[in-house]
Amino acid sequence: MNDNKSTVMNNAAVQQLRKVPGFDPMKLLRKTISVKTGHPVWKLDLRYKRLWFRLACPNGRMLLKPLRISDQLAIIEAQVYFSKDDPVPVTVDKSALQKLYDDNQNRRKDDYVSGWDAFETAMREAEAVLADENATQEAVDAAKVKLEAAIAGLKSPRRRSSRRIIPSSAIPARPVRTASCRLPTCRRATGSMMPSRAHGRIT
Repeated sequence: MNDNKSTVMNNAAVQQLRKVPGFDPMKLLRKTISVKTGHPVWKLDLRYKRLWFRLACPNGRMLLKPLRISDQLAIIEAQVYFSKDDPVPVTVDKSALQKLYDDNQNRRKDDYVSGWDAFETAMREAEAVLADENATQEAVDAAKVKLEAAIAGLKSPRRRSSRRIIPSSAIPARPVRTASCRLPTCRRATGSMMPSRAHGRIT
């Protein structure tokens, strides 16, 4: 442990910290376990880093932007300015436009009957804005709105129904079953049963 602490003490970054009067980083180091290696390491917490910055640069400023915060992890972006008069760079967010462009770049012209020209123009303009390092947030937002409108304007051909309507006249009539007489000596005649042969004389 002492060897590890000696290594930290001889680190160039730590030497710069020790140059600030009244700030001794060795007294503020905290022992923890490295996530990458699993070995014990010495760490200077963020609050002490901020304290050092305020002592080393009394006219400076530090802007903190939380990127991800959970129960076990906090990722914070820090922008450091050695003077309060330093201009703050404007951050342009292109992530939404980039996702919209990526999700629609595989569309094909043959799949639509109208709206393709406007869509193709909006895609080219979005690509140009994404490639422009000096693009403003207003230009990015305008390109996104135009591309969304062009996507909504794409018209696909109507799909024809595969069902066929068969006229009733083309449907064959089902045969009607009639009752038949099973007696060998009977025949059907005007709704009455008559003997087919006389078996004797009637007197």
